[in-house]
Amino acid sequence: MSKYDGLRDLLRGQTRELRYSFTDLAAVVPGGLPPSAYRHEAWWSNRDHTHVQCRAWEDAGFTAHPDLVRQVVEFRPDQSSSPKSGRS
Repeated sequence: MSKYDGLRDLLRGQTRELRYSFTDLAAVVPGGLPPSAYRHEAWWSNRDHTHVQCRAWEDAGFTAHPDLVRQVVEFRPDQSSSPKSGRS
C-alpha cells in the first residue's frame, strides 16, 4: 500500500486530460503533498520508478505536467502505454 494510492484511484478509469490544484491533490494524499512537490518539477517527473508518486499516475495510465507557479498539475493520458491493473 502506498501513500499515493488515493491519487492513483482518483485517476484510474479516467480517459481524458484532468487538471487538479495542488490543494485538491493534497486532500487525497495522507499527510498532503511534500514541500518538494511545490518547489521542484522533478518531483512530478514521469517514468521515474524510484518515485512512488510517479508509479501512482503511471499505473492509472497518465503522465503529469505541473505548473509550479499556478500550483496545478495536468494529468494527460499516456499514449505510450495502457493502464496497469496489477500494481499497487
